[in-house]
Amino acid sequence: MKFDLNRSSLNNIKNTKYKFAIIGAGAAGVTIARKLSEKGHNVALMEGGDSEFTEDSQNLYKAEVVGDPYFELDHCRLRMFGGSTNCWGGMCREFENIDFQRGNYGPEFQWPIVKSDLDKYINEACDIVDIDLIKGDKTVENGNLKEVFFGFSPPANFLDKYYEEIVSNKKINLFLNANLKDINVNQGKINSAIFESYKGNKININAENFIFCMGGIENPRFLLHFQNKYGNEFFPDKLPVGKYWMEHPHGALGIFLMYGNLEQEFQRFFTLSDDMQKKLSVFGCGLRLKSRNIASSEVKEHIREILCLAPKLGKKLMSEFNRDLVCAGELNVAWEQAPDIKNKIILSSETDRFEIPKPILQWKKLPRDTKTLKETVSEFNRWLLENDLGRIKLNEWVLDNYNYSYKDDPSRLVDGINGNDGHIGGPHHMGGTRMHKDPSYGVVDSDCKMFGTKNVYMAGSSVFTTGGHNNPTLPIIQFALRLADHLG
Repeated sequence: MKFDLNRSSLNNIKNTKYKFAIIGAGAAGVTIARKLSEKGHNVALMEGGDSEFTEDSQNLYKAEVVGDPYFELDHCRLRMFGGSTNCWGGMCREFENIDFQRGNYGPEFQWPIVKSDLDKYINEACDIVDIDLIKGDKTVENGNLKEVFFGFSPPANFLDKYYEEIVSNKKINLFLNANLKDINVNQGKINSAIFESYKGNKININAENFIFCMGGIENPRFLLHFQNKYGNEFFPDKLPVGKYWMEHPHGALGIFLMYGNLEQEFQRFFTLSDDMQKKLSVFGCGLRLKSRNIASSEVKEHIREILCLAPKLGKKLMSEFNRDLVCAGELNVAWEQAPDIKNKIILSSETDRFEIPKPILQWKKLPRDTKTLKETVSEFNRWLLENDLGRIKLNEWVLDNYNYSYKDDPSRLVDGINGNDGHIGGPHHMGGTRMHKDPSYGVVDSDCKMFGTKNVYMAGSSVFTTGGHNNPTLPIIQFALRLADHLG
């Protein structure tokens, strides 16, 4: 059943007691609500936005970024039913085994679970985003690289796919325009939470359990606010709330030329093998080759450059070009950022219209992130050279010692969103309420329950301990199914 808090304070249901209150109706929140209702539980699904885009809601995402150039925070996420599934690109891939094997780098890299803990949910997660199971990786000839594969969702829009189902579900009460305002907390237990609309209407939601599904910026933001307000009455102040925040830095590396009987349109993805990542002490980095039409004159010019540097390959490329068997395209990259305590969400002295302090994102790419990028590109280039498979022509920022921050010309990063020199990020907001076995390094335990609390859980990519290099939507849904299984 649907209720719009903008229309009234809904006093007729104010005394309803729910088994679960889920705050946020994005991919995680909708998935958990559906699964818990299937198990017979009554659920309050609280969404701060509407079933369509509104300026009132979206403006609450305005916030400050300190550090490297980044998206405007109200431009890279959506605050409405379905969340950012209303604008995602549909690329899907689950975590890899090696993503859970980074503990040798330090305790902050240690997951309290392994990949097999998520594997049982992969079939259902793929069904939710409308993809087939993704085929396994393939190691290339020298064993130093592997070709990896993605699934491509239509993309599944949770507003289109699940809104009517949620509204008609008798076990779920969906509240729109219901913004979290305050909590009633006692000795680590939230007894109820107050929500307010843009019209000033309020409702008090009583529930046995509360699940925060507001995203990788808002989850830590509200925890920091409530910790400031209620201190240890809510949770221990030693928890690293907001810290170890992560993105997937993106970049346009250049163009590639390859010969052979290749399809006119294709995408291929490569990364270092697990053994090479360990040998080089680097993290996941996905090279993305996408064919595109490049003017024949431009292709010929690149081949002439290769003739000067590698005559044998240049002659072969020219011969294949004349037979329409040379493929050209873009070489892009998305890579894993190591968790670092200096990347974090903190609170501003400025508040929003509901008197909640605005977040400040402090985010920088660090030398170990540069090393991951350098080593992966170098190994890929070495593979092409040694096997005469083709050549890559790197963009200026790569040749300039991988100076991908463009501090002197951040406009180039903005241009990069449209495919020029530099991209910024996913935008994939990960960490901030991360999972760990030790509350010194994490905010939630292996079951996503918040340390020091009795009935508070986190969901979404804010619980990721490390981020891998893959798009996070499919793992978000796997984790949501796992949490619902645990709670049900």
